[in-house]
Amino acid sequence: FFCSMIAITMMYVLNTIGSDFGKLGFDRLFHFGSFIQEGEATSYSVYELLVFVVIGMMGGLIGACFNSANRKLTLWRIKHVNHSKIRRVVEVVLISTLVTIVSFALPLIWGECTPLPSKSDVSASYAT
Repeated sequence: FFCSMIAITMMYVLNTIGSDFGKLGFDRLFHFGSFIQEGEATSYSVYELLVFVVIGMMGGLIGACFNSANRKLTLWRIKHVNHSKIRRVVEVVLISTLVTIVSFALPLIWGECTPLPSKSDVSASYAT
């Protein structure tokens, strides 16, 4: 599988020789469909894809931080909480109280409510 993946990638890379550098399309390495903007066809450029690479890297880093924090929290809980039933109950009560307070306080702190649209407004927006 790995060899065939490398082979098809190299074939597409070699097929891009002779075309505009950095342009991606159907006969090139990547193709995301046809885009018409103000009467002319457009395509992605390599530099535009870097934004998605950065977003992917940030998602990976955030996921790694979450996994590390989760592991440390689990080890702490095994070491300190799991030895007695009372500590387990206290942990559940504290977490439930904290979540309830945050859920109640956030709308009060935010201070701004948006009224729901009426059914006629929603049906009119779908009709157009």
